[in-house]
Amino acid sequence: MRKKPFLMLSILTVALAGVSASASATGLTKAWVSSAGANGSGCGPIATPCRTIAGALAILAPGGEIDIHDPGAYGPGPIVINQAVSIVNDGVGVAGVQAGSGNNAFTISVGAADTVVIRGLTIDGGGVGSNGIEFDGGGGLTVANCVIRHFANTGSNNGNGILLAPTVGTTSVLVSNAMIADNGLAGVYYDAPSGSNTLNAAFDRVIVQNNNNGLAFETAGGVAAFNASVSESIVRNNSGFGLFQDTNPSAISQVVVDSSYFLGNQTAGIQVQGQTLWLGRSVVQQNGIVGVRNLGGTINSYQDNKINGNGTDTVGTISTASNH
Repeated sequence: MRKKPFLMLSILTVALAGVSASASATGLTKAWVSSAGANGSGCGPIATPCRTIAGALAILAPGGEIDIHDPGAYGPGPIVINQAVSIVNDGVGVAGVQAGSGNNAFTISVGAADTVVIRGLTIDGGGVGSNGIEFDGGGGLTVANCVIRHFANTGSNNGNGILLAPTVGTTSVLVSNAMIADNGLAGVYYDAPSGSNTLNAAFDRVIVQNNNNGLAFETAGGVAAFNASVSESIVRNNSGFGLFQDTNPSAISQVVVDSSYFLGNQTAGIQVQGQTLWLGRSVVQQNGIVGVRNLGGTINSYQDNKINGNGTDTVGTISTASNH
C-alpha cells in the first residue's frame, strides 16, 4: 500500500512531461530577450533568454508575448511579424531597434483577427531606414510609450514613423504616449494603396514633430475609409502640414480633434481636402502659411478653439458645430 503514492507520482511526472513537450512543440507563450542572451534552440525562458526580438519570434506561439529583460539593442531591423504578438518593455530602460539602410524596423502583416502590440521601444532609422513600423494588414495595432524617429524619405512611401497601408478588412490602430519625430515623409501616414480597408484609429497624448508632414490621412488612390481621433496631442514644427486629410469622394471618413496643439507647421496647421473634420478645444497658432484650410471638405468648429497668429488664420468655410 505504501508504494501507491510513488506510483501515482511517477504517472503524474510522465503526464506533465508530455504536456511540456506538447507546449514546446507549438512554441512558447512567453519569451524573454536580454542583452546577455543568445538566440537558438532552448532560448526564451527567463533563465536562458533570446538575444533579439526576431530570435524570440522564431520560437513564440501565435498570440504570445516577448518581454524585455534589460536595456539594450534588440534589432536589427527588418523585424517581420506575421502572427499576433505583444512586444513589451515595462520600464527596464532604453530598449532599441535600429533599422538598416533601406529597411523597415518592423514590417507587420497579420490575420484579420490578429493584433500586434509594441510597447516601450525606441525605434530608430539612423537617417537611412525606410519606415519605423509598416503595417500592411491585420486586425489591430497598438503602439504605446515608444519613440520613433530618423527614417529617410527615399521615395515609394518611405520615411514614415508609422506607415499604415492595409488594403482590406477593418483595422483598429491605437497610438498613445509616443513621440514620432525627425522623419522624412510623415510622422504617421495612412495610405491604403487599393482595396476597401476601413481604419479606426486613435492618437492620444502623442507628440509629432520635425517631420515633413505630421499626421497624413489619404484614401485618394482607393475606396478605403477612415475614422480617426486625435486627443491631447502636440503636432509641431513639421515642414509641411501638421494634419493633412485627403479623401476619395466615395469614402465616408472623418477626423475628430480634441484638446490638441498644432504649432509652427510651415505649410498649414490643418488642411482638409475631403470629407469631415471636427475641431474642439484646440490651439492652432504660429503656422507659416495658414492655420486651418478647407479645400473641399467640411470643417466643423465647436467655437472653443484658439486659431490665431498664423500667416493666415483660416481659408475656406469653417462651419459651426453644436455643443450638446
